[in-house]
Amino acid sequence: MSYRPTITFMTTISPSRAALLGCLLSFARGLELVMVMVLPMVMLKRLGMSNSWAAFNTALLLLPFVLRGVLRPVTEILMRRWLPLVLLQFLMVISVWGVAGSVSSDMGVGLWLWLAVFSLVGAVHDIMAAKMTALWCDGWKRQRRVQLCLVCGVLAAVLGMGVTMVLAGDMEVLTRRLDEAWHSAFLLLAAMLAVVEVVGLCVIPRSEKTTEPLNWHEIWKDNLQEHTRWWTRKNRWPLALAVILLSLHQWLLWRGTLLFLVDPGSIGGLSLGPQGIGFAQGTIGALALMAGLVLGVGAIKKDGLGHWLWPMVLATTLPDTILLYLSYEMPSDLLTVSSCLLVENLFNGFGMAGIMLFLFRETNEGDDEVYADTCLAMLALSAMIAGIATGFLVDFLGYRRFFLIVVAASLVAALTMVWLKWKNWEDKTNTR
Repeated sequence: MSYRPTITFMTTISPSRAALLGCLLSFARGLELVMVMVLPMVMLKRLGMSNSWAAFNTALLLLPFVLRGVLRPVTEILMRRWLPLVLLQFLMVISVWGVAGSVSSDMGVGLWLWLAVFSLVGAVHDIMAAKMTALWCDGWKRQRRVQLCLVCGVLAAVLGMGVTMVLAGDMEVLTRRLDEAWHSAFLLLAAMLAVVEVVGLCVIPRSEKTTEPLNWHEIWKDNLQEHTRWWTRKNRWPLALAVILLSLHQWLLWRGTLLFLVDPGSIGGLSLGPQGIGFAQGTIGALALMAGLVLGVGAIKKDGLGHWLWPMVLATTLPDTILLYLSYEMPSDLLTVSSCLLVENLFNGFGMAGIMLFLFRETNEGDDEVYADTCLAMLALSAMIAGIATGFLVDFLGYRRFFLIVVAASLVAALTMVWLKWKNWEDKTNTR
């Protein structure tokens, strides 16, 4: 039998405190993604770094999220008590504060060290937070609780991208210094995480010292066996590759869009400042993404995934053509750009709801945590590959050709989905 340490401090928590704790943890996870995937790259671009290096260096921050399976035993050990969770959140606050103190035009080694610390600590915290929110959501109001966690995560994205980047843009205008502007932005993000930690510290239940024996060897051995069992099953490697291909064009689009909004018009960008990016992508885009996800989940609940799968796959290709349109038209007014990003994120969210559910169903075989780790790790690997490739493709090919490549990648994703459906049909036929 699998060895799973008991999460003792979650056994006696009241429903109201569990709800608040679940919302806080979802909010913190949203801020983690903003910190890892958005703010550093926009900051580095504003400070003058090239697309290639800005995208490459920030893509490496996703490496701890790719190694979720390796970090899982660490979280199994830490989750026996409440204190490690609080300490992890404290380290996240300190690392963001360290990034704020290290921001300068020369972008020294200290900045990268603090970002690496946040990435590692954030990945461990993400696994623990996902486990705890899953425990809370696994009840008679599961769907409503999952939606509430989703709303909290999107709210974190709105505040983390929208408010923080608007502040950075305002400070750039007031101080005329980019380093001071982004110093203030990261201090605001650190303050948000600090508030989450303080409220969480008041909510999280204390527990008596557990008497359950701690066997490090059994924890690591069990983790290795479960992952080995998953990867040695039939068609596991092609399925992992399919997960990467299905999400690759969306990650290319996400990274490329951020660079496209920041870059000046002389090299094919839209020349938006942090205020414009915060409003168009961080506020309008994030809210539209949430609306698309809600619509997608509602459609699946009403008619089933089989009815909506192919419309959802097609819906994820429309955003690619919208950005291709923007790269040719080069509109200068924020309203047009925001409207296009609204439609892009709305369709992306709608399609993502079906594709994510389909992927998790495909990989759901064996231990629940192992298949979830594997799927999320493959998605993070896809995001890291896209991040590394985006900057180089943009610098060498320009935005118009880059978005053409993204459209082609979306067609590859559609063909991958056709292959997965054909494989399912063939497997069902062979088992009869």
